[in-house]
Amino acid sequence: MDFIIEKFLGFYPNISKYALKLFDELPISEFYRRKIVNYYMKCLNYNIEGGKYMRGITLVEVAYKCWNNGDKILWDEVLTAGWCIEILQAFFLVGDDIMDGGEMRRGKVCWYISQGLSMGLNDSFCLYIMSELLMKGALKSYSMDTLARIMDLLHRCIFYTILGQHLDTSPLCLKSTENLDERYFAMIQMKTSYYSIYLPICIGLLLANSTSGIPLEVEHFSRIIGEYLQIENDFLDYFGNNEKTGNDIEQGKLTWLLCKAMQDPLLKDDIVENYGKDAELIKEIYQKLNMESIFEEYKLETKNKVSSILEKLENENLRRALRCIAIRIFSYHDQKCTSL
Repeated sequence: MDFIIEKFLGFYPNISKYALKLFDELPISEFYRRKIVNYYMKCLNYNIEGGKYMRGITLVEVAYKCWNNGDKILWDEVLTAGWCIEILQAFFLVGDDIMDGGEMRRGKVCWYISQGLSMGLNDSFCLYIMSELLMKGALKSYSMDTLARIMDLLHRCIFYTILGQHLDTSPLCLKSTENLDERYFAMIQMKTSYYSIYLPICIGLLLANSTSGIPLEVEHFSRIIGEYLQIENDFLDYFGNNEKTGNDIEQGKLTWLLCKAMQDPLLKDDIVENYGKDAELIKEIYQKLNMESIFEEYKLETKNKVSSILEKLENENLRRALRCIAIRIFSYHDQKCTSL
């Protein structure tokens, strides 16, 4: 197992202990305090377990490879910060499942279904505030300036993600398609790129006390990798493992597959008429257009773009970190990707 992944996963019991301490001084009786503690520890574990932990591992990878203060890496602080990003991810996923009417998440029934809609919504807020309280508690050894920069970055990326989610859930009108691609790429930049890639990279750099600041290439890298993550997700919704395929077509979602298909003038009218209504017909169109081949071409182009960005980075440690992150992301569903 990768050293960073092993280190990250092995630290989770500490996160459980730190989370428990958040409930130590509630102004209620011990009986009800225990009931709340048991419920929210179950909520935390249920919604954290089973993910790829890409965001948290990305933060740790950057901090580890870019550490620049002459001392041993502050593992406790860095690993806690990484898990805080994963708890933030859990907050977004619980909310996303509620908005989309999802039924399964990571092989389990969605949390809001098991607990009820109102409880699920309230629990998502609790996950969010837990991530922030744990982050602040973990970084007490850092300067107030560093903590302020991290929290400002965190809030800005959450803000962007909420706006991206707005674009994702807003009604889609295919009869007016002039700005379809523009809306799609705006949505995925706001919804995915900033909090999934840019946020953990930047926090990792700030925790490492990197003297070079945050290079412009980091944002370029984050936007391209974030695009890839969402486009791959859209692609796998239909072309992935049958047990894991979703229902983007049935829900009338704006996806990369839809944007590509709408570029064919001969098929456009059929798509407008049937998208969100006749999933089988839309799937036949995707097969006819050979979307698997189009996706492979896109993936190769993306790898080349990422390689080009990495070549421009002057910070060698950061370059090594971002290369590891990119390879890890590309290899999730493609074991042949071992280098860039």
